[in-house]
Formats: sequence, structure tokens, C-alpha cells
Amino acid sequence: MAGDLAYGLRALRTAAEQARLEEGLRNSENRLALILNNVADVIFSVMVEPGGDLRFGWVNRRFLEVTGWEEKRVVGEIVSRVLPEPSADFFYRKYREAVQSGKAVSWEQESGHPVGNRCSLVTIVPVFDDRGACRNLIGMIHDLTGRKRAEEEREKLRNQLFQAQKLESIGRLAGGVAHDFNNMLSVIISYADLILRRTDPSDPLSGDLQRILAAAQHSAELTRQLLAFARKEPVVPQVLELNKAVDGMIPFLRRLLGENIDLVWRPGEGPGQVRVGSTHIDQILTNLCVNARDAIEGHGRILIETGAADLDASHCAGHPEYSTGEYARLAVSDNGQGMGAEVLAKVFEPFYTTKGPGKGTGLGLATVYGIVQQDKGFITVQSEPGRGTAFEIYLPRFSGRPEQALPETSASPLAPSQTTLLLVEDEPAILRITTLILQNLGYAVVGASSPSEALRLAQSQPNGIHLLVTDMVLPEMNGLELSRKLLSLFPGLKRLYMSGYAAGSIPGSEGLEEGTPFLPKPFTIPELAAKVREALGC
Repeated sequence: MAGDLAYGLRALRTAAEQARLEEGLRNSENRLALILNNVADVIFSVMVEPGGDLRFGWVNRRFLEVTGWEEKRVVGEIVSRVLPEPSADFFYRKYREAVQSGKAVSWEQESGHPVGNRCSLVTIVPVFDDRGACRNLIGMIHDLTGRKRAEEEREKLRNQLFQAQKLESIGRLAGGVAHDFNNMLSVIISYADLILRRTDPSDPLSGDLQRILAAAQHSAELTRQLLAFARKEPVVPQVLELNKAVDGMIPFLRRLLGENIDLVWRPGEGPGQVRVGSTHIDQILTNLCVNARDAIEGHGRILIETGAADLDASHCAGHPEYSTGEYARLAVSDNGQGMGAEVLAKVFEPFYTTKGPGKGTGLGLATVYGIVQQDKGFITVQSEPGRGTAFEIYLPRFSGRPEQALPETSASPLAPSQTTLLLVEDEPAILRITTLILQNLGYAVVGASSPSEALRLAQSQPNGIHLLVTDMVLPEMNGLELSRKLLSLFPGLKRLYMSGYAAGSIPGSEGLEEGTPFLPKPFTIPELAAKVREALGC
């Protein structure tokens, strides 16, 4: 009896321990299921049957949410009956690969989803028994869509930044080349013009000189376009009503485009005023419309629109060239041939063109890009082959009052013969020809090739100096610093600055006041004469 009682007690203790272990196991399974049902990843298990079939054993809640299936359709079903082809066949191949390698196998896949295609990383892990047979697979699907999209966005931003940096570098190069070229053109134009004035019109040499002048002036126009692209073109800012400015260009554009192009003008409400270069709207519209016309074969349509645009941070996200603020929008679109991605990437580069020989310089869109940047705006372009092109330009809206013209001075100007000019230019050829031109105009000219020489000569003039004509970029000090030193000697000194760069972009020109007389190189004799009279107040 004692033995029976002992055995009974042991059985009771074993049963109680078994019940406790089973309860603990159930609690552990419930906790695990709770965790797995609340993770963001898809998790599932697959049983490997003796015959080689694969059957879903368990799936978490995320699995059902992603697939949209009910649990009874999946759990306990053969994998090949649940997954559509070719997904089922692909899964079986990956299962065999995992068994053969004895380790986890992963792959990326695209799949449909109610909110759009998703990219996922799928991993399956084989589970082996003591005999080395695979009895189960544990699977996990991690959503990569957000990371992929972020990587794509970063790549897009990198490409945009690279493009902006490339255009900035090209702009600096273009500006430097244009500056040096303008100095040489100044010499060519001035000497050709001076000799032409001394040549009888009936002399055959006169025609040759005119052709030299025409070629040099055409070259000067190319350098102006390069300076516009480099945002170094001389600018006379002006406040304009955008709709009025565009409306005034429409008759000219219709004549320019010809009868085969339907030009549609849709002024929007409230684009307001913009403060831009005095001819910038005209240049933008002319270049964009001519470019659109050349992209149209036969009869086509060009649409010009305006409107207001208030850009906040959400509009600017992903677009490093955008800035928040209130803008006037100017859009030019066409139904021409359109452009592919390769052409779009280079569309604003100077001298890049898809037109045939003799049909374009490749500076039209580069000029537009530079003008818009110079006016503190930005430009976007969208195009597809066969579907036309659309340019959108955003210029800051101007809310101030237009500048008032300065009152004219009543002081009586000096006659040229009573006026002494101090000419400072470090390029010997330009110094010689400019001195000769000014002397022929009747002025007394003191020429200097450096600031130190200019200061020394100025102090030795018995009648003083009335006008300083100086290049901005000089050795020793720039033209602005030289003028300040001379003003301490001659308080009423007038100034006229010259440069192959442009006002606002000249090295050391930060203190140059807006409205100060400025003469861009190259210049003609009439342009030089007019600027000197303007600086003297004549």
C-alpha cells in the first residue's frame, strides 16, 4: 500500500509538472504569436512533407494584410495552390537552393499591392532535424519600398546637384573666356571703326572694313550671350507688369514664328510685377519661342501662359533649384518633337544643339538659363519624344515701388577741350586706341597703365582731373579702390568704369553703386562717346 501511495504521489506530481510545463509553453507560444503578429515584417512558416510538398503552417497578421487573403485560404494549404505562377515555381527553386546550401537564402522581388507596387527582401531559413532532413522553412518578407524610394530620391538630388555644379563651372569658364575675348574685340572694333571714319566711302577698302566690323560685332553678340549664361551680363533692372510685358511681345512673336505656328496667349490672373533686366522678358520669350518653332515640323502650336505661384517647403522638396516664396510664373510649351532624357540633361549647356549645321549656335537656351538665374528665379523643363516640351520660369514677385528717375543736374557741363580725362587701362593695345579715340573727340587725355602711375600723373595735372575712365580689373588695386583714392584728391571727380566682365560680377566690384556709369567691352566709338558724355553730365 505504501508503494502504491508513493507511486500515486509521483504520478500526481508528474501530472502537475506536465500541466505546468504545458501552460508555460502555451503562454510562450501566445507571447511569441503576439510579438510576431505585431511586427512590421511578413513572417510565415512552411512545413516540408515527406513527399516533398510544401504546406503553409502559420502566417502572421501582416502576411494577411499585405496579401489581402483570409487565413483559411493559406494555413494548411499547399504552397503551389496558394501562390500564383511563376511565383510558386520560383519559391520551390529557392527552397531547393536553401536545402542544398544549408543556410538562409534571400532575394529581392517586386509585387503588387493595393497602394502600389512594393519592393521587398524575402528570406527563407531551412530548419533541419537530428537526421539532417529539412522539416520546416521559416520565411520573412521585409518591405524595402521606403528605402528604395529614398535611395532613388537621393540619386535624383545628386544628379540635380551635379548638373547645377556643372552649369556653374561652365558659367565661370564662359565668363572668363568672354572677358578676355571682349578685350581683344575692343581693339579690333575700335581700330576698324577709326580707320573706316578716315576712309572715303567709295574706296573698296571701306567695304572690307565694314565687313570686319560686322564680324567683330557678331562675335561681340556671342560673348554677350555667354555672359548672360554665366550670369555676368550687364543688367539695368526694371520693374515690369509681367502680363503687360508679354502682351507687348505677342505681335512681334507672331511675325517671327510665321503662319505655320499658332501662337496662343493666355494671361493668368495676378502674376503681378517682376524686377528684371530691362530686355530680359523679350530675350526669354524670343529664345524659347524660336526654339519651340524649330522643334515643330509643319504646322504646330505654341502656348504662352502666366500666373502666380506661392511655393512652400512641400513644393520645393526634392528640387534643390527651387526656393520658397511668391513667384510670377511664365510658361512656354509646344507640341513639337520633344526631347529624350539624354538631351534634357544637356539642354542648358552653351553650344549644345541638336539642330543641323548653320541652324543654331546652341546659346539660346543657355542664355535663357543665365538670365533667369541672374534675375533670382529658376527654370524647369519637361519633355518627352513625340509629346512636345514645356518650359516654366519662376521669377520673384516684386511688391515694392518702381525706381524713380534721378533728377537731372543743372550744372553747366564743360566743353570737351576744357575737360581732362584720366584713362587707366593695363592692356596696352586698348590704352592706345581708347586714348586716340578720346583725343579725336576733343578731350585732353592722360593715359596710365597702372593705378600707381595714375595717382602720380593725376597729382601733376595743373587743371586737375574731371573724369576718371578706368578698367575695373587692374594690377595693384581695382578700379573702385583707385577711384576712392582719387576722390580724396579731387572731390568732384566723375567716374566711368569699363570691363570685359559685367557690372555686378566684376572681381572687387561689391561696392559699385547701382546706376554708376559703366561701359562693357567691346564698345564702339559712338558708345564710348555717349558714355563719356553721360558720366560728365552732358
